[in-house]
Amino acid sequence: MIQLHPPFIHTCINYSNLLPPPPPPPQQILRHSRANATKVIFLITDGYSNGGDPRPVAAALREQGVEIYTLGIWQGNIRELHDMASHPKDQHCYLVHNFAEFEALARRALHEDLPTGSYIQEDLSRCSSLCEAGSDCCDIMASCKCGTHTGQYDCICEKGHYGKGLQQECTGRSQM
Repeated sequence: MIQLHPPFIHTCINYSNLLPPPPPPPQQILRHSRANATKVIFLITDGYSNGGDPRPVAAALREQGVEIYTLGIWQGNIRELHDMASHPKDQHCYLVHNFAEFEALARRALHEDLPTGSYIQEDLSRCSSLCEAGSDCCDIMASCKCGTHTGQYDCICEKGHYGKGLQQECTGRSQM
């Protein structure tokens, strides 16, 4: 007898173990926050929720005093984003037209679109807040400088070196 098809093998797979756990109840989201801290959530989304309606969770968080800002894409569920945001809605719900505009906004928020500009030499003590030790934060091959565009103090590796500029983080090109 010739068998043309392989025998059927029956197996059971528990797919629920493969799925992420359900979201925590609203009171658990900020359970580790300081009691006297202002609670703020920035919800950044494509505007399409999955896994159920998020508005009841947002409402429960707002009732606990959490301020909610929403940022989404126009093509998404605008009503949902609007409903989740705190009052006044026009100051808490922001919509952009497309992902390119969304990316540009994110770059501006993260200052990734800023030119580095030039740096002004500063005393090493100006960079003392850049490390946990609170002093001598800059590497021996770095100096403390203030960015003319950013206004931030940074440890900058000297010419011929690269890295973050903090202690043990400037590497010479010859050491590569």
